[in-house]
Amino acid sequence: MPVESSTLEEALVNGIDLSTNAFMLIHGWTACPLLMEFAARCVKLLEPGGKTAEELAKDADMKVGPLAIALRTCSVLGYLSFEPSTREYTLVKGSELNELVAVLGPEAPTAQVLRKIYADAAPPFRLPSAQASVCLEVWAEQRPRWHTSISRALSILLDGVVLAPLLTSIAYFARWDDAGLDFGQDSMTEHLDFTQMGAAARDILGGIVKELNIGTMGASGTVVLTSKGSLALQRCYSYFVPTSYSPLLSRF
Repeated sequence: MPVESSTLEEALVNGIDLSTNAFMLIHGWTACPLLMEFAARCVKLLEPGGKTAEELAKDADMKVGPLAIALRTCSVLGYLSFEPSTREYTLVKGSELNELVAVLGPEAPTAQVLRKIYADAAPPFRLPSAQASVCLEVWAEQRPRWHTSISRALSILLDGVVLAPLLTSIAYFARWDDAGLDFGQDSMTEHLDFTQMGAAARDILGGIVKELNIGTMGASGTVVLTSKGSLALQRCYSYFVPTSYSPLLSRF
């Protein structure tokens, strides 16, 4: 799939590394609602041929501004082609577009549970909590469906929908308390305590920690971060503002 971001190209080859391309996960968090709307409301209208953003907005009864952002996103990801001379967007038909509709279309189980994250798991939240359970259940039950996607880019972006709120919450409560008291940057120690989580939830979170290569979780639920992992987790402070848009994104 042709892409316009060297960061995305790097992630496609090497996977997610919080030390170098942590923003790919937050890109997934912000892009997924756009992709779901595109799959649900735009694909069928574009099947006969290309349209400008204004034409499609009229046909789909959508606001042209947000729609234009969604169309540019889909163009970057290779689901659309854009002709500057006519300003028309045309579907790039094929297996990846078919997969997008199958995974994120309005009736797709994956789309339904991802919408639940935006609606019911707004960060920051404690681990354990009901919000954390929503994210971990989606990771365990639905992630296998997109992890082997034809589109590696789609797989990485959807990982971000689950990981962004989890990492935001872990990074937040490693430094701040429930009242917002800042313990200082040095409070991000090499140990994180998840001993209050149930065994199943610890297993899922431990697998995430291992896959992200930021540390290891012991049997009791204590995560020992590597020095690289501790610094990488601090990069997740940059997730705070984008994930605060959860109420908006849940209604996009």
